[in-house]
Amino acid sequence: MTENHHFLVQQVGKGDKEALAALYRAYERPVYKFIVSRLNDPHEASDILHEVFMDIWRVAASFEGEAKCEPGYSELRTARSSTCTASGRASP
Repeated sequence: MTENHHFLVQQVGKGDKEALAALYRAYERPVYKFIVSRLNDPHEASDILHEVFMDIWRVAASFEGEAKCEPGYSELRTARSSTCTASGRASP
C-alpha cells in the first residue's frame, strides 16, 4: 500500500466518502479478481466486493498504518470469509 493509500484509509476513517471512492478505484480490480478466482461466480463476486468496501468503511477508523494492506485486504477477506460461511456462501 502506498503512502497515498494509507492517507486515503485514514481519511475514510474520518468519514471521507471521496477517499473511499479513490480507494475503491485503486483496489477494485485486484480484489474483484481475487474473489472471482475463489468463487468462480462474477455476480456473487460483485456482491462480496461491495461488502468488502463497506467493511473498509466501517473499520477504517481503527487502521493504525501498521498492518500490511495489499490488494485483497487479507484481514477483511478473512472476516468476509467468516460472514460468507455463516450466510451459506462460499468463502472467498
